[in-house]
Amino acid sequence: MNTPVLSFSPNIKESSQDILESEIAIRSSRRPVDTVLETVLNNNSNSNQSDGNVLFQQLEHAPSHIGNMDQAQTVIEMASNPDNSSVTYTHDRYSDVGNESGRMLTPIQGYAQLPLVSLEEAVKPIETVIPDIQRQVYIAKERCKQPCPDGLTHDESAAILLYTMEWQPKEQSVYFVLNSILRLENRENIKPFYLYLKLVFTALWKLPSRRQTVYRGIDKDLNKEYELNKTYTWWGFSSTTETPAQTQMFLGKSGKTRTLFNIDCLHGKMIIDHSFFRNEKEILLLPAVQFEVVSKLNPSPDIYIIHLKEVIPKFELLQAPSPSFEKLSTHQPIPSANHVSTAPPYLTPVASTKGSSFGGSNSRAERLNDEVRRNREEQRADFQRSELTDNELQMAVLNEIKTNRNWTELRLSQNKITPRGLKELCQTLKTNTIITKILIWDNPLTDEGAKLFADLLMVNRTLISISLDGTQMTDAGISELATMLRSNNTLQELHVGDNEITDKGIITLAQSLKSNIGLQWLSIKNNKISDKSVPALVEMLKENETLSTLNLDHNYISDKGKFKLQQAITTNRVVKSLLIDNQSTRCKVQ
Repeated sequence: MNTPVLSFSPNIKESSQDILESEIAIRSSRRPVDTVLETVLNNNSNSNQSDGNVLFQQLEHAPSHIGNMDQAQTVIEMASNPDNSSVTYTHDRYSDVGNESGRMLTPIQGYAQLPLVSLEEAVKPIETVIPDIQRQVYIAKERCKQPCPDGLTHDESAAILLYTMEWQPKEQSVYFVLNSILRLENRENIKPFYLYLKLVFTALWKLPSRRQTVYRGIDKDLNKEYELNKTYTWWGFSSTTETPAQTQMFLGKSGKTRTLFNIDCLHGKMIIDHSFFRNEKEILLLPAVQFEVVSKLNPSPDIYIIHLKEVIPKFELLQAPSPSFEKLSTHQPIPSANHVSTAPPYLTPVASTKGSSFGGSNSRAERLNDEVRRNREEQRADFQRSELTDNELQMAVLNEIKTNRNWTELRLSQNKITPRGLKELCQTLKTNTIITKILIWDNPLTDEGAKLFADLLMVNRTLISISLDGTQMTDAGISELATMLRSNNTLQELHVGDNEITDKGIITLAQSLKSNIGLQWLSIKNNKISDKSVPALVEMLKENETLSTLNLDHNYISDKGKFKLQQAITTNRVVKSLLIDNQSTRCKVQ
């Protein structure tokens, strides 16, 4: 891979003592900056400009820092810890929006096929660009919470934290170098960052997505660069804040023209638990996001407020980090501003806009019927996070399945579906020849639900992918699915992670997979699997001729067991990827 050549501008070093003193001087009783700014933001373009000017005169007297005494404590901790000596309490990554050209570039892709590796390994290709990177990685990993929140591995969480760290010179901070490269037309420059992108995108994909209004500002006049009703693409990561008050640190005071963006985002990632500066409550937007300019406001001579609304690009601009993660949908509408929802982890960074509580003022039944109608012409029927009960599933969704010829994928994850509702669903699917994929993870289906799916797949030869992660399955449930796999050779993907499966169930499953010629992707991550399962898995890998990916992440397999599994796939002619914690082994097809 070619190392990108970057030219860096000189940097003026900021005084740590000045920062420390200013943070300690923050008063506990502060002016309600949020109220001031939000009043302006809620005005339309016909707002009285003199009123806006008065509001911003009040705003100028508000503190320019975003936090409270907790932030002063953060600075004190940094100063007292020699490991943090190079990290500075600055916020330049929030205001680098001025470096976005907005023009269209080629998609960010090509990294997804690489294996997940440790953070130390992931940054090796960029050591020539950022010489001090390994020391910063050490600091990031030491700083991470243990155990890591949101189901992230230590390396995944540290990868996000590394992005939030800013050190001197700032031109050698990860955020600066990475965003500079992502904005270049020549995509060859990204290649040294491929392993890091694989790790950090995998981490961010796992975090819940938030649809809400966020804020970003800069002490420059960008008004002329953003025209009403036009669409612009931001290719770098975008650091944003939850409240207007937090923008004061980079908007600055009066005297020069400033620009504040209030952004209706679809898939913001709250990284508070994975940031070096956890008091900031940073919401990170992924690269390659497109925005439409909805309105522009000039409430005071030196302030422009630009309202952006995220839109879904016609074609995918950011590749998902793994085939098991969802891609961006081109059919999802923009949610209303100020609406906040949380999309399920392990999915697309774009939150579902279809299933959130069936917004509106009509009765729930009417709203559910409206949701079915909106999905009717789609291939992907999305009812995730809809709080669907068994009765509602029967009332609307199952009745539609009987006549709908468009739906090939059914998304029912994170609802309230029990075995009673699933029984009706499986009965309906016995004669369905259209639906090929079902996501029903994070529902209380129990082992009874696994048995219902096993019985269904004995007769249904259309389904090729099922996700049963987090459904309270134990050895009894996986044994039912194992029995089914002895005769079903059409199912290609099976996800049963985040359950209570032990070695007993995995050994039974491995025996069935010896002769199975259909399954290509098996995820049994985050269960209770130990070295006792390794011999059975090794034997299965010697005989199975179709399985290409096996995910054993977050189990209890020792290094010795991992080594045996890695050795086994080197002799297997089909398996391309073994995912097991921070180790990933890939072998070429012979």
